[in-house]
Amino acid sequence: GGWSLFEEMMGLAKEVRGSVLAVAKERAQVSDPELRKTVRNAWIPQLRQLSTVLLDVIAAQVLDQLHQFNPQEMANLLWAVATIGRGDAILFNTVALRIIKVAPISAASSTPVTDLEKKSKKRKTHGAESSIAKPQEMSNSIWAFATAGIHGPGQRALVKYVSSALSSTSDIALLEFKPQELSNTAWGVVTLVSKRPSSSPLPQDEEEDVYNILRRIAQALNLRVSTFKPQEVSNTMWAFATIGFGCYGDNFNPNGGNIHVANHMSYGKSQEITNSTSSITDHDILTDVLETVAVDAADRLYRFTPQELNNLGWAFARLGHTGRPSTDLLFQGIGHEIKKRYDRFSPQDVGTTLWSFATKGYTDPDVFTAAASRLTLHAASNFKPQELSNSVWALATAGLPPKHVHAFDSTLLPNKANNLKLIRSDPITEAFAAVAMEVMRRPYEFKEQELKDVAWAFSKAGVRHPLLFRHVAEHLVGRGNESRGLNHFTPQGYGNLAWSFARQAQLADVATSMLKQVGVGNVSSGRLAIYEAICLDVGEDLINLLFSSIAEAAMGTLGNFKPQDLSNTAWAFATLGLLHRQFFKAVSEEVTQRVSKHLSGDTKTQRFKAQELTNLIWSYATLNYRAPQMLNVVADYIVDMCGGRNYREESIAKLFNRQELANVAWACAVLEMYPKDLMFLLYRGLLGQGDDGEIQGERLKKFYGDDGLQKQAIMSLLYVQMAMDVEAPHIGLKLPKGFPNGWGEPNSSHLMKSPDSATDSSILELSTSRLQETVSRAFNRIGYDHVQEHVLGADDSYFQTHQITPPANTLSNFLSIDIANLEDRVGIEVDGPAHFINILDPARGDGDKGDNDDALQSHIWDTSLRDKMKKKSEVILRYAGRCQENGPTALKHRLLCHLGWCIIHMPFWQWSAIGGDEENENEYCREMLDEVIS
Repeated sequence: GGWSLFEEMMGLAKEVRGSVLAVAKERAQVSDPELRKTVRNAWIPQLRQLSTVLLDVIAAQVLDQLHQFNPQEMANLLWAVATIGRGDAILFNTVALRIIKVAPISAASSTPVTDLEKKSKKRKTHGAESSIAKPQEMSNSIWAFATAGIHGPGQRALVKYVSSALSSTSDIALLEFKPQELSNTAWGVVTLVSKRPSSSPLPQDEEEDVYNILRRIAQALNLRVSTFKPQEVSNTMWAFATIGFGCYGDNFNPNGGNIHVANHMSYGKSQEITNSTSSITDHDILTDVLETVAVDAADRLYRFTPQELNNLGWAFARLGHTGRPSTDLLFQGIGHEIKKRYDRFSPQDVGTTLWSFATKGYTDPDVFTAAASRLTLHAASNFKPQELSNSVWALATAGLPPKHVHAFDSTLLPNKANNLKLIRSDPITEAFAAVAMEVMRRPYEFKEQELKDVAWAFSKAGVRHPLLFRHVAEHLVGRGNESRGLNHFTPQGYGNLAWSFARQAQLADVATSMLKQVGVGNVSSGRLAIYEAICLDVGEDLINLLFSSIAEAAMGTLGNFKPQDLSNTAWAFATLGLLHRQFFKAVSEEVTQRVSKHLSGDTKTQRFKAQELTNLIWSYATLNYRAPQMLNVVADYIVDMCGGRNYREESIAKLFNRQELANVAWACAVLEMYPKDLMFLLYRGLLGQGDDGEIQGERLKKFYGDDGLQKQAIMSLLYVQMAMDVEAPHIGLKLPKGFPNGWGEPNSSHLMKSPDSATDSSILELSTSRLQETVSRAFNRIGYDHVQEHVLGADDSYFQTHQITPPANTLSNFLSIDIANLEDRVGIEVDGPAHFINILDPARGDGDKGDNDDALQSHIWDTSLRDKMKKKSEVILRYAGRCQENGPTALKHRLLCHLGWCIIHMPFWQWSAIGGDEENENEYCREMLDEVIS
């Protein structure tokens, strides 16, 4: 091998010599000095190739004569080979082990050689043992291994050697290490750890060696920060942040709160390895270093390059140190430099700096706008996927949405969508446009985390982009065998991806409100608007396929889901009206198991927050899916978390807002389960004690910091009370006399909902659809007496009996019947798509219907009429087998039955299948009435 390298080297040398002579000859023939300069040095590439082969020859010779090299020579060799990218594992590991052998750490030579010692003591060479390696030799060797990306026994031994050397070095001797040497060593050991080829955890002894090195470097940085150059400061802080040195779980926040996921090398858990000679912990050391660096760097930020500013901000964002004046001043200073030098920031600087500022909660709009202005439609192709996703994630997290949030809504606002002049008029709008363009152009370059970060950012910022979300869905599941799939998403990824798509549809309600304001009629609202939007944006089949895939992929990893992930995922399915029965069964079992552990005293499992529980229960109720065991244990858990049986309004208000309490009560009514202790807690939290609405209303406003019960909460309580009076009278709960006077908001007809909260649980949206009009005309043709939109108001016997007076602004929005015969009390509900949920997983054929075998039955026509509809049979098959009434529709049905009405349900797909034939429509209506009359 050595001889062939030598022959290759000699051949290249001849080529270089020939090229040099040829260039010299060509230049000699050119008399004009300016033209002579244009003659290209054609021999440069050959010389570069010769240099690499020459170093290979040297490396081969070194292995044969290694016993003759001293530590400095060996360290220099490693540095040179790594610098030109010719690292070899055998060479590196062999040389590292030789350095350790010839420069052992012993009691006699336990510290680096000082300047005074150098005058009286010479290091032995040529194979004899020497004193401990010099700081530069250790630093260069570690740096070389990291740069070359070489791991192995020599690398691990070298790390342990450096750790031992620093451990045995006094603080005075530590001064022999130059800042650059300390910085390179920190960068090197962390790079080696973070780029390990194995995904298994770092062995404990190696982990302790790495932390010991960082501990000593941190102490040196704390003492000598002013001697460190900006690059040395930023690289050292980068190393601490990358590995999470000295961090508690709460402070070490690599996922930015709720998006970015730490990899297995990001040690978020606190590493409190106590120093052998002191009780000071790594966290204490880190805190001191962060304070020292923040104070020192703030005064010389103008000397930091954009990349160094980027690394510094990123490190502080990951390491914590929040809420300190020094950190505030540091980020203000970095922000000032961004605004002053934004045109010098590279794509990486833009993405990471925005991420850092958003993670730390520094949201100066001018800083974000200046940085975002670098992310243009023209420049976007130069950005890496992570840089793109970090940028929009940061803008959304910081609460800085595009000025033109409707600029991409090609579904609902096509006349306003994709106006380049409008998009380019606002830097943040253009940044969002650029990111969307790149995701659609090169989706395979984006990792799963980056795709869901982009989707989350658009939805969090309130920006609808149907084309982007359709592309993402197609990329993930819509291209058959060429689809990426979902197997590599994290639990958080499933939750955020599902939430993003559901929120896109929910945002349609905002767009339709705009259309109504400008006089556009025939636009849907509420659940129907959400259903229509997702079908128009993505396509019904594709969105069903996506959410089926999410459910099936997530079921095997539910044990790794955080409470928020479970809540977000369930909320998304319910918001879109999609039920995967096996998934929801598995989620209920997982939640039941975790909550039961908490109730039995287990403190290790992460606790559920109030909003997470509310959204979970609301989701099951909205989808009309019963999980009685889960609801029972969650009921006990809610009572326990509010203080047990000693709860008071104050303790409830610390955890729940009143809309959340009303949603839980509504869910219990939908699911026809009324856990006694929970119901008493809900009424206490919502209404206080006593019948005086003015007194209790003012008292509760102070606890909750609100203006009273919203209209939606009032409506929910009326529904709950009506259902409970018939289905659970033994509980004995009653609404106060005169309710809701005194308890409601001054203007409770306007609802303001958080995007993460449960959507409207009202069971009536008073409107007459075109479908309902055609059905009514058919009943008129057959002579059936009826009225449309019959409202049950304050004159109904139920309200008079219970002394309840619905407020005037709810009379037209409480309970109504689409088509009603008042004399016989027969009601016909014409159920459009908003009344149903879609079942994603087919029946297993074993009779498994869970606890939902009491789903409402629609009218089914006889065989003779069905035969006439063969051409439309695919419409029936498409919907009849996978549609089920949702929770609000099921509750409304029960309430109307309790009030003495006979209710018939007409699903939209059956009427649509008739195809407008009046004779068949008349026959359908007659059959429906015959079933009731008979």
